[in-house]
Amino acid sequence: MGLVGGPRRRHGSRGTSSTRKVVLDDPAGWFELLCEDYWKCYGGVDVDCFVSWSGGKDSCLAYWKARQEGLAVRYALTMHDRGVTAAHGLPLRVVEKQVKSLGLELVAVDSGWDDYEDNFKKAVSGLANRGVVRGVFGDIDLEEHRRWVERVCEEAGVAAELPLWGAAQEDLLMEWVEGGFRAVITAVNSAVLDLRWLGRPLDRNTVEELIVLAKRQGFSPSGEAGEYHTLVLGGPPFQTNLAVERATPCYASGYWKLEVSDVSSWPKEAGSVESVL
Repeated sequence: MGLVGGPRRRHGSRGTSSTRKVVLDDPAGWFELLCEDYWKCYGGVDVDCFVSWSGGKDSCLAYWKARQEGLAVRYALTMHDRGVTAAHGLPLRVVEKQVKSLGLELVAVDSGWDDYEDNFKKAVSGLANRGVVRGVFGDIDLEEHRRWVERVCEEAGVAAELPLWGAAQEDLLMEWVEGGFRAVITAVNSAVLDLRWLGRPLDRNTVEELIVLAKRQGFSPSGEAGEYHTLVLGGPPFQTNLAVERATPCYASGYWKLEVSDVSSWPKEAGSVESVL
């Protein structure tokens, strides 16, 4: 399942020192406790986790797969710089509405790039002290990203879980569509994709076109190298539907972008509508 390393026990996490003292002179008790701890850390049942949440499709699909594997994802960790997310440049209030609809607790960390790693590790260490033993990430095939995730998680005292790692990107995109998820393309690298892709829903037609174009031009169909970014608006784990209320197109640093200022939310039973772009 992409598990890397093992969690370090901290005060407040499962398996306290007082519990261990009870079975100190009982080998059978020790064995039972070790088995219990191993299952809690690696068995995938009732294991407290966080998801590294960007607001885009890959972190969402990784979260969904982790839940299907039985992991208890309770927190969404998002890094932002003065209210704008580091990953996709989204206003923090948009991420707050996503996370609320997922029923998770948001852990938002304000940080610039210079101290990003230190602040990320501090946040993960804080979650480890609250009993979290795994972090879920949406990386697919960038080895440099995986190495960073593995290292910082180990140093912070948790294990790294990468449910999408090594999967065919075309398969993940089709799984997204067939799973009933909704997202919109909010940024495109102008050297790879033109302006007409901006604001398109990530539906079957868009995905099929992306796969064909990516094969022809030799880029990542999932946008793993930053070819495009998405904003998730709904899907099976969401309690409500979301839609873009206000967005302004702009061009900056080689990217066509939709500067999304807000999203609205309404009950799923009311049905879905197209985003207002």
